[in-house]
Amino acid sequence: MFISEHLSKFKSCFPAPPTLALPEENEGRSPERWFKDIDPRQLTMRVGPLRPTTNRPELLAMATDRSVGTLELCISVLAWGGMHGKNRDLLFERPLEPWISIANRIRDDELSRSESYDAFAALRSSGNSAIVGMGPAYFTKLIYFLAPAASSRVAKGYIMDQ
Repeated sequence: MFISEHLSKFKSCFPAPPTLALPEENEGRSPERWFKDIDPRQLTMRVGPLRPTTNRPELLAMATDRSVGTLELCISVLAWGGMHGKNRDLLFERPLEPWISIANRIRDDELSRSESYDAFAALRSSGNSAIVGMGPAYFTKLIYFLAPAASSRVAKGYIMDQ
């Protein structure tokens, strides 16, 4: 699946994920503000409280905190990643269960990062438009933050971005 020498070179450049924000610094968009235009009565799942700010360390901590729902975590990741409002609207006007079920399986350590990617990609290309508005740049963000800690059998995914 990978060219070994290329993967080796990539890993040598980044032996550990860089710390891009201190716990007290905000980055990305506010999940609370990013999601405010979505009518919760039109959703197929209930959304709990969302944070007014977030950053990478907070998202990683939220992922390990099982009192934080997977939907709320996903919304926070998508907001942090800067998903455009038009794409947010397209994604949330459809049933949430197809992609949230994948997110739950990732969070429950049931899928490897490649299986996770394949599951989102299959859902995207299935023709049922379940994740219109969410492409690889966003589902790789979800995979990165949803995957359990390094002690898991599943290695952290890579975020594909510009």
